[in-house]
Amino acid sequence: MPTTQVTKDINAPAEKLYQIMKEREKNPIWNITVNEVNIISDQKASYKTTVGDLNLMLTEDIKNEKIAYDVEGNPLMTKMIYSFKDKGDKSEATLAGEFPNADQEKILITAADVLLESLKKYAEYLEEGGDPSSYKK
Repeated sequence: MPTTQVTKDINAPAEKLYQIMKEREKNPIWNITVNEVNIISDQKASYKTTVGDLNLMLTEDIKNEKIAYDVEGNPLMTKMIYSFKDKGDKSEATLAGEFPNADQEKILITAADVLLESLKKYAEYLEEGGDPSSYKK
């Protein structure tokens, strides 16, 4: 299957980005597409999003470096892989996706950019001392 990826520099350490991604129950606070999340198990969660309902199954978890999921219920994407690299006082965050149809690449690039921008804004807000309970996505 085809894959694509988007990368952004974020003014926060990779450890912070990883921790945000691990706290799945907080996704509705910062992720612009997530309205609700239901944690089913350590490996699986269901999401109500602005683009429909889907399930994410954790397939890889490398502390402070990478989190990967199989995506169920989304006809546009079958895998999501977040990776983080420290780069001095900031990090490089990459979101890669696998999708069934090559003609969907533009849509996936746009979606990945939106998701990484949401992560960037929230992580930088926290790094500046922001209160998660006051965050407006």
